[in-house]
Amino acid sequence: SIYRNGKSTYDSMGQRIKAKRISFQLFLFFLCGLSLIGLRDGGGVDDSQYRLFYEQGYGASLVNGFLTQKEPVFILIRQVGVALKLNYKFMFFMYAALAMLFICLALKNYKLNKTSLTIYILGFFCIAYTSAYTTMRQTLAMTIIL
Repeated sequence: SIYRNGKSTYDSMGQRIKAKRISFQLFLFFLCGLSLIGLRDGGGVDDSQYRLFYEQGYGASLVNGFLTQKEPVFILIRQVGVALKLNYKFMFFMYAALAMLFICLALKNYKLNKTSLTIYILGFFCIAYTSAYTTMRQTLAMTIIL
């Protein structure tokens, strides 16, 4: 029988296919955002300051960051990158990965239809994408709240 509990199995199959399409669209959005924002080079106004902080540290320690509550995630990302002997671009990549992850998780929870999701993604790349270069820490904070 194609009916279970008063519902057609075709309806549930359609919903699963729709969910897979939206998940695929979110995955593409994640990859595009990660590629464009995470693999950047010199796009932000303060990139040189981030690079100096990453390379020199200015005495920032993870414990101090958590005790003073002054951007412990920023210091943690730097500490991990330095420990793994990665260059400063690791920091940009990690910030982009975290921001895109939180945006995708939020969009998945909103249960948007394909058209609304497409409009949001286009809006993000047209409006918020350029500011993510300069305000990467603020962008990450906003995506966590989202």
